[in-house]
Amino acid sequence: TIVSIGSSIHAVGYNRKLLSEDKVPNTWDDFLKPEFKGKKFLVDIRPQGFAALAAGLGEKWALDYASKIAAQEPVWVRGQTGPLTSMVSGVHSLFHLAYYHSCTRAAKKDVSGALQCKVIEPVPGRLQEFAAVNHTAPHPNASLLWLEFQATPEGQKVISNYEPFNTSIYSPESALARVIQGKKLSMNDWNTLHNTDKFLQQVFKAFGLPKADDAKR
Repeated sequence: TIVSIGSSIHAVGYNRKLLSEDKVPNTWDDFLKPEFKGKKFLVDIRPQGFAALAAGLGEKWALDYASKIAAQEPVWVRGQTGPLTSMVSGVHSLFHLAYYHSCTRAAKKDVSGALQCKVIEPVPGRLQEFAAVNHTAPHPNASLLWLEFQATPEGQKVISNYEPFNTSIYSPESALARVIQGKKLSMNDWNTLHNTDKFLQQVFKAFGLPKADDAKR
């Protein structure tokens, strides 16, 4: 039995000095507009956000959406820190399905105030920070008490002091719960999480990215 102590959501990262607020997508389908074709936004090739959208909108919709995003010819990236840093420096203006906690962390360090993080609906989210107690643990009750503490408001507050937007969305007073309050969610939770790896592979295939040919090495 495994518990999830935290959560994460995806958002839109943008440089407001390069892209005005009125031009920033308000829906995920807005990224499919003609003005965003041709190296106009960043996409992480590890598609956790697509898996979250699939949980709420269906796998068929998400795979079709992934193909359409690929057809927009985005700038493919891997990870968050480097791409977000490039946005702060003005190299790129828009990040599709950026990790909200990574975006806000980078924005906090951005003295120019250029980097902004916009949450749009349905808000893609997923469970994370998984923990369990080994059945051979010498002190299982102490371990269970530790896990129980992390689920309390006090425990979530400790997490929030260091990673405010990696707290659990199910903790009513958490920073992340306040961000998504009243918004429609698309959550990759315990009902869909077991399909994540399979779906990530399907989305990656839908991206149509080139693969290395070992025979030509």
